[in-house]
Amino acid sequence: MGLDIVEFVMSVEERFGIEIPDADAQNLTTPRLLVDCIMTRVKPGHDRGCLTQREFHRLRRALVARHWATRQDLKPDALLEGIVPRLDRRSLWQQLGDELQSPHWPRLIRPKSVKAALIAAAILAWFLPWILRGGGILRGDLTPIVLSVFSTIAVTSAGLVATRQLQKLFPPVYATVGGVTQYLVATRRRPENVQEGWTREEVREIVRAMIIEQFAVTDFTDDSCFVQDMHLD
Repeated sequence: MGLDIVEFVMSVEERFGIEIPDADAQNLTTPRLLVDCIMTRVKPGHDRGCLTQREFHRLRRALVARHWATRQDLKPDALLEGIVPRLDRRSLWQQLGDELQSPHWPRLIRPKSVKAALIAAAILAWFLPWILRGGGILRGDLTPIVLSVFSTIAVTSAGLVATRQLQKLFPPVYATVGGVTQYLVATRRRPENVQEGWTREEVREIVRAMIIEQFAVTDFTDDSCFVQDMHLD
């Protein structure tokens, strides 16, 4: 069992408040088998409706309340780029996450061109001292190495701070209303006063959402193999 799957099983244990022995975890090769395993370790509950649907409605109510879109416009495949205002988007997006009580709200990302520029600046900052003083290394002079480390850290840190306001794009996996709904399903903790237990459909929805959230894998079924089909290590 690879490191990715080990970490995922640990996340599942934390999410459902259970323990899965290593001997059992070795045999959990598909989402269906994982759901079966979880259901033997949690208190069974009665049907309370589709968890994904409940989270979708909760997200939709929050977006409509902010007057960012009408109820009719908010479908699962609706792009957030056309819904969340670009002006002061970082602040507005974080406020939405706080309102939805999400513990780790997805961060907005920089444009690819900005990322490429930051990488190029970091590479230049690393190699420039070597170009200017690289010959000294042969004589035991470690100054170019020290300068490379410090200049790379300084340039990278400055670049991240300077481009922070450009973080206005949504990560591809959370670019739609449906994508954020899956994130809410995967990460939201149940209220402490809910004692009815878990239904199989709830567990299945959460496991699926956790796979999407942690591995950015969306094309899979309950019987897809974690290693052969999803290519997880």
